[in-house]
Amino acid sequence: MDFVTLTKSEFQNFSKTHEQANFMQTTELGDLKASSGRTVHYLGVKEKKKILAATLIEEEPVLMGRKIFYAPRGFLIDYHNFKLLKFFVENLKEFVKKRKGFKIVIDPNLVYQVRNADGSIPEGTTPDQESFDNLIKLGFQHFGFNLYLEARQVRYAYRMLLDEPYEEKKSQFSKRGRDKIIKHLNGLTAKEMLNDDVTISDQQAKHAFDSYRKTRPIHAAKQPSQPQDPDKVIKLKEHYASFGQ
Repeated sequence: MDFVTLTKSEFQNFSKTHEQANFMQTTELGDLKASSGRTVHYLGVKEKKKILAATLIEEEPVLMGRKIFYAPRGFLIDYHNFKLLKFFVENLKEFVKKRKGFKIVIDPNLVYQVRNADGSIPEGTTPDQESFDNLIKLGFQHFGFNLYLEARQVRYAYRMLLDEPYEEKKSQFSKRGRDKIIKHLNGLTAKEMLNDDVTISDQQAKHAFDSYRKTRPIHAAKQPSQPQDPDKVIKLKEHYASFGQ
C-alpha cells in the first residue's frame, strides 16, 4: 500500500461512490475552503493503482505557525479494516507533523447506532463498537456523546431512503415535517437588509442570550451567580442586528 496525494478528479470520483459519501468530503467543499484562504489536501491510500481510502483535510493555523488539521466528516475508509486504518492514520500523522500540525480532528460520517424517528433504538440493532474502538486504539480521543452544539458537526443525522414515490414516502413524515415541506415547496427567498431595517427588542435579545446559555451548560456553570450586565445584552442585540436577523 502507498500513502499518496490524490488529484482532485481522483478524489472526487472515489468520494462520489463511497458508502460514506457526503458533501463535506467533496472537491466543491474543498474549493470553497480554498477560496477563503485555507490550505486543502486530498490524501489517500492506493494499492496497485486502486484507491482504498481517501480524505479531504484542511489546515487551520492556530498560533505561532502551529496548525490543526481537520477532516470534515472524514475519513472515507473502512473503519473495520484495522490494518488499512492503521496504515492510513500513521502516515497521516507523519504528513501532519511535517507541516507543523499538532492535532488531527475528525467527525466521521459513520453510523454508530441506528435509531427510529422518535430516538428509540430498533430491536436487533447494536452500536458499531468495532469502528469506535479501532479509532481509540490509534490514539483518537472521543469528544463524548454531546446533544447540543459543542462539537463542529451535529451528533444526529436524519436520513431516509428515496426508494418510493414521493406521495408514499411523505406519509411516513410527521405532520410537522409535512407542513414544513408544503410551506417551502415554492423555495426560499433571501432579502438583503440594512441595519436600519432590522429591529430587535431587548426581550428578543435577552431570549437569544438565554438560549445560548442553555446550550452551553459547562460555560454557564463557570459564570458567577449575579444579574446579567445590561451592557452585554445590548452588545448581543447589536451583534444580531448587524447580521440582519
